[in-house]
Amino acid sequence: MNIGSERAPKRAAVSTVVKSLVAVALVAAALLVWLFFKQPSSPPSAEQVLPVETVRPAVGTLDRTVMLDSHVASDSVVTVLPKVAGTLISLPVDVGSLLRSGDMIAQIDPSPYQIAVNQAKAIYDGATSTYERQRQLYATSATSRQSYDQARTQYENAKSQYDLAH
Repeated sequence: MNIGSERAPKRAAVSTVVKSLVAVALVAAALLVWLFFKQPSSPPSAEQVLPVETVRPAVGTLDRTVMLDSHVASDSVVTVLPKVAGTLISLPVDVGSLLRSGDMIAQIDPSPYQIAVNQAKAIYDGATSTYERQRQLYATSATSRQSYDQARTQYENAKSQYDLAH
């Protein structure tokens, strides 16, 4: 007997078993894919009827209020800065008022500034009289150049301060 002829039936049997296992595996894979992608069926639902209460409309007042937070933004913003600081004594405009160039939007208490002007004027007047007296004395050589220069410097400083305050 030939050894090769004995192996042929065994190979055929193994080949048949392998083919059967592959076929079973393909059927099982197809079944799993079908179960996985199958749309779940919804159980048949009985139509639910909800009770509804009808009410006749009535005229009355609204007893509730609703508070809502909000934010309003403008397309343009104008920053207003005063030239001087002080206490406001008048604010003749409201938020949202329409304004034109030159309209007064606030008035600052002028009394502290008036006091500063009065002080600067008093110092200026004193420095002016001192300077004039020193100028006349220097013209007659009755005072030194240093006293004259000092009086002139004080006069110029006082004039600058008065012009600035005025």
